[in-house]
This record gives sequence, C-alpha cells and structure tokens, in this order.
Amino acid sequence: MFHALSIDVEDWYQGLELPIGNWNRYQKRVHIGMGKIMEILEESNYRATFFILGKVAEENRGLVKKIQKAGHEIGTHGYSHQNLSQMNPKSFRSELRHSIALLEDLTGEKVIGHRAAYFSITKKTLWALDILAEEGILYDSSIYPVINWRYGIPNANRLPSYINLKKGLKILEIPISTLQLTGFNFPIG
Repeated sequence: MFHALSIDVEDWYQGLELPIGNWNRYQKRVHIGMGKIMEILEESNYRATFFILGKVAEENRGLVKKIQKAGHEIGTHGYSHQNLSQMNPKSFRSELRHSIALLEDLTGEKVIGHRAAYFSITKKTLWALDILAEEGILYDSSIYPVINWRYGIPNANRLPSYINLKKGLKILEIPISTLQLTGFNFPIG
C-alpha cells in the first residue's frame, strides 16, 4: 500500500491573509515546528513532500537544504501565500517563477510539484493549471474536492488523475484527501 504525506512549509502568520509587507512584524517560528516534524519523520523513517513557500526558503536557506538532505521532495507553495483569486495570471506566473528559481538554486534539483496557498485552485482559478504546466510543473496538489467558502471543487476527481490543458499540455492533479459519506466529500487531509 502506498501512502503520501505532504507538508506545507509556512510560518504561523503567513496563513492569516496579512500583506507580505507586514510579515516582518511577527516572530518567526517556522524552524521550531519544522524541527519537530523533521525529528518525527526521521524516527519513523518516513519521507514526505514539502511544499515550501518562497519567502520561507529565502529566509531559511539552511532549512530547505536540511529537508532535501534528509531525502524529502521539495515542491513550491508559491512565494507570498496569496490566494489565487486575488492574483491575475501575470502575477501568479511571476511569483511561481521566483519561487521555483529560489528552490532550484538551493537544492540543485528541478521543482516538479506545486500546492497553491489556501488550496485556492477553484473553478474560477483553473487558469493557474495551464501556467503551472507551461512552467514545467508536472503535478499539482491544490484541488480539494469539497464544499468550502474559501476553496474546493466539490465534483473534482477524488483520486490522482491527469487534467488535459491548453496547448496539448497536461498536469497530474493529486487532490487533498477526502472521505465520501452520504454523497458528500469530507476533508480528511
């Protein structure tokens, strides 16, 4: 049996929808939580995919290298943790390129995976999948097949599957885990 474990690497305040210009006002704690997560994974001999926020990588280069050295996969979580509904394709592409460049420079490896902030690939932001594929991302893990006020595509495939895109491209979507009960998908991941 195959199990997949992924972890979003962002600091506590970066998920509060605060402007990136205000982030320097808050105490940085990502190294504390990540230290504990790394210990647990080491003790249990598990490997995971870490979707690392570009700003975190920029400020914690040693952490990124430590994650990679431990044998974990490095994916991008964007740069500024902005909801895609508040971005346009041009700004998304720019931030994606910046994040990928940071991570690839630190690791020397190609970044092939992506997770959007707030799982914000929805029916309104499906345009982001085309950009991901055009920029060399092979898989995405942003679509949550649930009903939620902020994110989700309730009728999306609950299992990993390829999505055909423009220009003959495709991308593998690895959705966030759900449990289907009484005709509804409930989040479990």
